[in-house]
Amino acid sequence: TLRRPAFSEATCARRAPGARRHAWERVARRTLYAKVAVLAMLLLVGAGLYVRLSSGPISMKWLGGRMAAALAEQIGPDWAVTVQRSALLLKDGSLGFRATELEIRNPERALVLRAPYAVLTVDTLPLLAASINPRSIELQDLQLRASVNPDGSLSFLPATEAGPERTGALAEAAE
Repeated sequence: TLRRPAFSEATCARRAPGARRHAWERVARRTLYAKVAVLAMLLLVGAGLYVRLSSGPISMKWLGGRMAAALAEQIGPDWAVTVQRSALLLKDGSLGFRATELEIRNPERALVLRAPYAVLTVDTLPLLAASINPRSIELQDLQLRASVNPDGSLSFLPATEAGPERTGALAEAAE
């Protein structure tokens, strides 16, 4: 008597797609595990950074240039912003940058604003794409003087470059 083989062509054809699907499921499962591991590592690093920042700011010298460039871009074309020292910190639970000796100069390079201490808070989500988007800036010990021009516009000068303050009758007589 002739024996039939254990696997006929029809049986092999039915098992082959299942075997391929099983291999695809293994690959998908492994990549899922890798993605979960990477996500867990990112969460651990983020939590560690948050805990470290809650104890105090982290000094970062390279950060000052990027922060100054982002702030100058927000102010307008050809404006210059310089920062002597910078640090990463938590300000009211959100990420921020601390700057010391902040100076802002207009397109003619005249000093417009000088602040010995400034805190710049940023949007956190764009930081994932390495983009600094300033949300607010807090200036302390600000050195600035404002005056009203004859056309009604405001002019700003730092207190160190402005002349003697004129108020009341003296200011009206000078006009």
